[in-house]
Amino acid sequence: MQNPLLGVLITEVPIALKYGIVGAILGHEIGHTIIVQNLTDGFYPYFSEDVKNCIQDQFSETCRIYKEYNCTVEDKNFDENGSDIFGFPFAFERLKQIMGEKIHDKIPGSRLGLTHAQAYFHLVFSIGCWPHDVFQVSWIPHSASNIRTNAGVIQSPEFENVFNCPKNSRMVQSRKQFCHVLGEDAPQN
Repeated sequence: MQNPLLGVLITEVPIALKYGIVGAILGHEIGHTIIVQNLTDGFYPYFSEDVKNCIQDQFSETCRIYKEYNCTVEDKNFDENGSDIFGFPFAFERLKQIMGEKIHDKIPGSRLGLTHAQAYFHLVFSIGCWPHDVFQVSWIPHSASNIRTNAGVIQSPEFENVFNCPKNSRMVQSRKQFCHVLGEDAPQN
């Protein structure tokens, strides 16, 4: 049986689909190099207390709105939560750099009529559609999959524009604020 991630990489599919699965996962893993709960791991503790609070507040709000079974936000979840909030928008920004304005073009042959940008977010959301992951398990540091994808995707400034989300939509209202982990808008230590 072939690994589905490998299948996406080696087949002739639009790059937006590749970034929606593999890019989002890689973005998350890159996030782990800068977002670390304790200093014993040897990574540079770039994030400030404001960033940590923003990330955890976003996950708390997402739990409140999208909880299916159990959902808690604890310090042990910070590394994973922060990597989701960093990684999903990070991958989308890289996709925008590659595609430029073509990211808003419809994918040729798409039965759903999706643009490349919409396809990216659909694939990221597919990560959260695994039914066995809607439970948050105490010994696993990840939040439930539906919480991870909703909290991470709403942190991408492009998301609501790509889907023309009304300001009063549940998804848009679930965003507490944008959590700037890196860059000139990020709070400094």
